[in-house]
Amino acid sequence: MSNFIRFKVKLAYTHHVREFEFSVNTTIESMIDLIQRRAFDDFHPFLNETMFNSVKVIEAGQFNNVNGFDPELAPPMEPSNTTIREKYGTRYDQVAFYIRPIRL
Repeated sequence: MSNFIRFKVKLAYTHHVREFEFSVNTTIESMIDLIQRRAFDDFHPFLNETMFNSVKVIEAGQFNNVNGFDPELAPPMEPSNTTIREKYGTRYDQVAFYIRPIRL
């Protein structure tokens, strides 16, 4: 098995999707940070820094969450020192994320 995996990241409420590659030894905190730093470049012009100042990273598939049944409204991921390998084991192909823009 490769030490690198790709996750699909979708801009919430759009059809725009990008893939991000990570080492399986990357911490969740580092993964969130990288997605947040690259989001404005990778989703340009659909994600615009004049309207939004940051993004939240949400694990996809949370249909019944504290905010209702909309998975894109689920609570954002919390940074942790857990690695991708520790959190997701071998089910990488079943994991994806949303990024939800935060307005200025």
